[in-house]
Amino acid sequence: MHETAAYQNQPVDLPPEALPELGTSEFSDYIAHHLGYEYESLWRDVLLATGLRDRTRNALAALLRNVDSQLRDRREEDEAMRLSERAGEIDFEQARAQHQQFVAWRQRAKRFRGMIERRLMHANRVIREQRRVAHQARAEQDRRAERSVVFELAQAIAAHREACQRGSQPPRTHDQALWRLLDDLTIPQGEGRISLSAAVAAETNRHKE
Repeated sequence: MHETAAYQNQPVDLPPEALPELGTSEFSDYIAHHLGYEYESLWRDVLLATGLRDRTRNALAALLRNVDSQLRDRREEDEAMRLSERAGEIDFEQARAQHQQFVAWRQRAKRFRGMIERRLMHANRVIREQRRVAHQARAEQDRRAERSVVFELAQAIAAHREACQRGSQPPRTHDQALWRLLDDLTIPQGEGRISLSAAVAAETNRHKE
């Protein structure tokens, strides 16, 4: 278990490219030493970048649980010590000194906890936004791919109609039903939608220019 007071030591600086190679404990220590406002660029450009963001978020959550556990254990120890003082098992001065040490430690631990919680909340916001943007990008990519497939099919149908209209045989019922799809079906175009027939005509005119 980490000891909260240990994070008062000076951090060891590492190049960003070395961070993925750190073990779980070493990475957690690195995170704990770099919680301050002076490391904003490190968090923005490295720790919350795609490659490390989930590991960073998990390390912050583990640190928060660790501090909460320490706060709970030390509070119980302080309460037990004061009960021992009331029972005459330890003298008053010793109990007071130990309690003052606990209060000072608790203040440092709560400040440290606040720094972790702030970073964790920010990390969660950043990760949600990154995932939202990634989801939108994938959706747009899928939409364009689907539009391309449908457009290629529409071009094939239009070519089939043109070939039939040049022929000597009248179109059959299933041919006409197929051709009607060019007017009935639409694909995305800018902010709205456009019929397959209009899309094929626009593409044909573009190639003629």
